Amino acid sequence: SVALLRIEKAAELFAKVALAPRRLAYGCRWFLEQWGGVTLAPTSTTRIGNVSIIKEIASLLAQIHSIGTEWYDDQREELCIRLPELRRANIGSHVWWFANAPCNNKLPRLTNDALKRWASADFFAPRSQAAVRVVTCHGDFHPANILRIDGVLKTIDFEFTGVASA
Repeated sequence: SVALLRIEKAAELFAKVALAPRRLAYGCRWFLEQWGGVTLAPTSTTRIGNVSIIKEIASLLAQIHSIGTEWYDDQREELCIRLPELRRANIGSHVWWFANAPCNNKLPRLTNDALKRWASADFFAPRSQAAVRVVTCHGDFHPANILRIDGVLKTIDFEFTGVASA
């Protein structure tokens, strides 16, 4: 599926730039990653109060945003072939996060008119110069998806990884 190929491509890309553990093996719906670390928090809602850790997380996010965006072009095109109405969405649109959902069964159920309107809407459009940048986005960036391995922060869980506005 498009989603599984995108997830694997993202995992390989993040590992290549040392922002994720390397995948040792994978199949259609499974994978083994080189682990050897601990998550920063047990859940996605855990708050991090330590300023130095927050700075490390911010640095990790900046590194993710500095990954080139061309890796996503083929995935975006494949999504547009399946749902042509997505061509109305700009490359930084909120739409791509929803289109990236691994079990994307909501978008195809919309009427063509509803999908056209939603894809061309700008109610989530970024308002600042920093946010308007089109970048690689993890898509599910929270403390439970960040590992500390040998003192270095790395990310896991690439189901929503894609390209959108920062």
